[in-house]
Amino acid sequence: TRLRQIITNLMGNAVKFIEEGEITVTVENSRPKAQHDGENIQDDDAVEMLFSVKDTGIGIPEDKLERIFDSFNQVDGSTTRKYGGTGLGLTISRRLCRLMGGDMWVESPAIRRLSIADLRLEDSPEIGKLNGHKSSNVVGRSVGGPGSTFYFTARFKKDPESHEVINPVDVSRLKGRRVLIVDDSENSLKIVSDIVKKAGMIPVPARTGEEALQYLQLQIDNGRFEHPKRQSEDASGVESSIEIAIIDIVMPGMSGFDLAVKISDLTGKRTKMIALSSDVAMGAAAKTKMSGFSGFVSKPVRRRGLIDLIRTVLGLREVPPANVMNRHRIKEILSHDVRVLYAEDNPVNQQLGQKMLERMGYDRVEIAADGLEAVKAVKENGPYDIILMDIQMPNMDGLEATKKIREMETDRTSIIALTANAMKGDREACLYAGMDDYLAKPFKREELQRLIRQWMHRKREDNQALAGKRILIVEDEEKMRKSIIRLFKKRLSTARLVWAEDGIDAGAKLGSFMPDVIVTDIMMPRMDGAEFIRYVRNTPRYANTGVIVITGLHREDPRVRAVRQARVDKVLYKPWENEDLILAIKEVVL
Repeated sequence: TRLRQIITNLMGNAVKFIEEGEITVTVENSRPKAQHDGENIQDDDAVEMLFSVKDTGIGIPEDKLERIFDSFNQVDGSTTRKYGGTGLGLTISRRLCRLMGGDMWVESPAIRRLSIADLRLEDSPEIGKLNGHKSSNVVGRSVGGPGSTFYFTARFKKDPESHEVINPVDVSRLKGRRVLIVDDSENSLKIVSDIVKKAGMIPVPARTGEEALQYLQLQIDNGRFEHPKRQSEDASGVESSIEIAIIDIVMPGMSGFDLAVKISDLTGKRTKMIALSSDVAMGAAAKTKMSGFSGFVSKPVRRRGLIDLIRTVLGLREVPPANVMNRHRIKEILSHDVRVLYAEDNPVNQQLGQKMLERMGYDRVEIAADGLEAVKAVKENGPYDIILMDIQMPNMDGLEATKKIREMETDRTSIIALTANAMKGDREACLYAGMDDYLAKPFKREELQRLIRQWMHRKREDNQALAGKRILIVEDEEKMRKSIIRLFKKRLSTARLVWAEDGIDAGAKLGSFMPDVIVTDIMMPRMDGAEFIRYVRNTPRYANTGVIVITGLHREDPRVRAVRQARVDKVLYKPWENEDLILAIKEVVL
C-alpha cells in the first residue's frame, strides 16, 4: 500500500510537470550511490530495492533539489499557481521511504543524450557500416525539458513460504536470429533491444524508416535474402538475414505502416513484422494486418509477451499462428482460448469491462445489453466458457436470464454474478438462480481474474478426470434432482448423466445404462434408497458400481445404518456442499 502511494505521487508529479516526452519507471536490486547515506544491506531475510522515476519535464535547479522535500515548499511560488499542489507529497513520500528502511533523493538534469551507438551490442552490426560503408552516429533527439529523476529505496522481507516457479520461455530456437527494431523513442529502442538480447537474439536498432530500409538494402546487395531459410553466421563472418522486424507504427516522417509495405516489397515478404505502438485504439490490429504485419503488441512491452509473440510469428510454437497475432491472442492461447459473454446494460461499464478482460488476456469477449440478449446469445452462439452477468438490467434481469440459460443449455457454463448490491441474501439469491459465484461492484481486476481462473481450472480438471464416466442420479424431489444435475453439468460436463425418480425407475434404467457410480437418496416412494441399494449390491453385474448416498436423515437413523451395512462408498448429509459431492464422485470413480 505504501509503495503504491509513493509511486503514484512521483508519477503524478512527473505527469504534472512534463509538457512532452516520456516518463520511465524502473526497479532493481539496490546499489550504493554517492547521494545515498543509508547502508546497502542484503541478507537472507530481506532485500533492498532501488526505484526511480525519470521524466523529461521542466527540471529542478541544483540549489533547490533538497528544498522540495520540505513541508509546504515547491521550487518557487509560480509553481503552485501554474501546477497546483500543497507541497506535502514529497515530504510524506520521503518519510514513508525512511519508515521502510530506505530514503529518497532527486537528480536534475537527468536526461543525457543517447546515440544509436549506445544501443548497439558488440555482436550487432551497425547500420550503414556493412562492407566498408560508414555513417556517422545519429544523435538521439532530446524530447521535452532537462527533466529530473527521483530515486528511492525500501527494504522488503522475503517470503519464506513462496514456492511459485515461473516457467521460463523456451528461447533455444531464437538464439542468433537478427531482429530489426525501428522506433524513434530512445527508451523504447533500448527496452526492446534488451528483451531480444536476453533471449539470445541480435538486435539491430534503427531510429527511422529510412535507416531500416538502408540496412535491408545493403543486406540484399550482399546476398543476405537470396534464400528463404535463415543463414547462420559462419567462420567467414557472413551475417544471417533479418527474419523479423519490430516496428513502431507512429513515427515522424515515414510511418510504421508505410515502412511495413516497403519492407514487404523489398524482402519479398520473407521478413515477418510485428507492429509496436502505444495506441491501443479499436481497429489498430486490423489496420496492421492490412499493412502486412503478422503481429501487434502495445506499449509498455512485457518481455514474456513479446518473446511468445516472436516465437508464434516465426512458427516456433506448438499452436499455429493466425494471420494477425496480438499480445492478447498469445495470452488467449496460453489460457486455452476462453470465450466470455459479458451481460451489462451500462455502455460505459461495457467498455470498461471489455477493456479489463482484454488486458487480462481474454479478447474473445461478446457483449449483451440485457438479459434477453444474453439468453439469445447463448442459444445462437453458445456455449461460452464464462458468463459475467449483471443483476439489474432492463427487459430481463440477470437472475431470470440465468434461469433461462440453465433450462436450455446442455454444456454447463460457469456464470458469475456482477452486482452493485451488497445486501444480505443477494449472494444466496444468485446461487439459487443457478449462478456459480458472486462479485460485488466495484471490483478489482485481480478479483475477477481469480474467479475466472478458479472456475475454468475446476471445469478442466474435473472434465479430464471423469470424461465419459456414467452417473445415475436417483432422487424423487424435483428441485433437489435438478440442482444435482446442474452441478454435474457444470463441473462434470464430459460425464454421461441419467436420472430416475425412485428405486423402481432406477432399476429399469440400470441394465441399459450400466453406471460407474450411483448417487441416490434414501427416502423415496415405491422403492426407497435402502432397498434399491440392496438390489444393486446383490446383483453380480453391478459389483463394481460405486454408490453415494445423500440424505437428510440423522446419522444415527436406522435407515442410514442399513445403507451403511449394504456397503455404500460414501454418505453425505444434507445440506451438503457441492465440493463434497464432486470430491466423493472422484474418489469413488477414480
